[in-house]
Amino acid sequence: MLLSMGALCCAAVYFILTRQLAGIESNATSQVWGGALPTLLLAPVVLPDWQAPESAGTGAMLAVIGVFGAVAHLLATAAHRYAGASVLAPMVYLQLMSAAAAGLLVFGTWPTIWTLIGAMIIIGAGLYIWHRERQRGVPHSKIPPRL
Repeated sequence: MLLSMGALCCAAVYFILTRQLAGIESNATSQVWGGALPTLLLAPVVLPDWQAPESAGTGAMLAVIGVFGAVAHLLATAAHRYAGASVLAPMVYLQLMSAAAAGLLVFGTWPTIWTLIGAMIIIGAGLYIWHRERQRGVPHSKIPPRL
């Protein structure tokens, strides 16, 4: 549970920094800071225990996961350039639903009551922030920067 909470905190910081840098840095720079730098920093810790994938299929699957992650990061950075965080927040809800569906369809695991309560807290907080920002008159989109 502590590792999961740590991952959640790191993801929150990642999203905040991505949002802050979206209009300032290019997508390529964000990719380096979000992927290449951590890879270089973690390599000395990971490489001593590294084992090659058991098959070419496993290696290919890992490569596909990496490509999807890189493309997702590029798209998230681009989305933050054109829209505010309150507009993009509902995508987290889609992630919650797709993760629950994947758990059920791929692994045969139903969401627990704690998963459902956590999802309701996340969705409720997002709806509250959306409602508050709407009342304050915060704009929902930004003008894209000129390159």
